[in-house]
Amino acid sequence: MSYQQTFRPDLNLVVTRFGRALPLVVARQCAIDTFRDPAYKSGMRELYDLRQVLDPDPKLGFDSIQEIWQTQSTWIQELRRRSVVVMVASSDLMYGLVRIYASLAAQGGLQVTPCRDWHTACRLLRVDAEQDLLLQVAKGRG
Repeated sequence: MSYQQTFRPDLNLVVTRFGRALPLVVARQCAIDTFRDPAYKSGMRELYDLRQVLDPDPKLGFDSIQEIWQTQSTWIQELRRRSVVVMVASSDLMYGLVRIYASLAAQGGLQVTPCRDWHTACRLLRVDAEQDLLLQVAKGRG
């Protein structure tokens, strides 16, 4: 599995969960495909679950993250107005990469919050991960 997305219009939320490997080409594709999906609505909140990623592409570093952000800071920036983005990464490497993305996003006025655990991320988005079965399915428990 490269990544799996669940769109929850009732929660104004899209959940993206990545698998064990994260090739740069997948990261780039996801960065655009999310916003092209007909289920995505302008300002939708985003939750990225990177906890399973153990093998990120060695090319996934500052330059490639900056390139992804520059792509998103064009037409996607308009779609993301008022959005809240939370990214969950448990490994030190992925958490560091998420922090780089958050730092770049802050320069464009987008609020991206890196987290280390699922419950904190859900709390930030004001969703109840324990009670919401469909969110648990998106998490990979269902």
